[in-house]
Amino acid sequence: MPVTSILFHDNQATLGYATLEDISVRKEMEDLLARQTELINADLDNFIYVAHHDLKSPIVNIEGLLSVLNQELAGELSHQGAKPVACWRSARASIN
Repeated sequence: MPVTSILFHDNQATLGYATLEDISVRKEMEDLLARQTELINADLDNFIYVAHHDLKSPIVNIEGLLSVLNQELAGELSHQGAKPVACWRSARASIN
């Protein structure tokens, strides 16, 4: 990066000193990094969306099977048999 130094003076005393630095290359790199970060974040958002739906489908299927099982065996389930179904419903409610 080119650096330019300037000395301000009159014939009798130094009035000031300035250093100028070209940061255009650094700014281009920062912009490139920002664009890459946006693309990576978009990919991650897409992955999370797909994973959420891929994992939710089996849960919904199991819930449906448990519901049918509960209806079919409503009068036949003992307290011990009903407990896993109640635990599942409780866990499912906490997911939503």
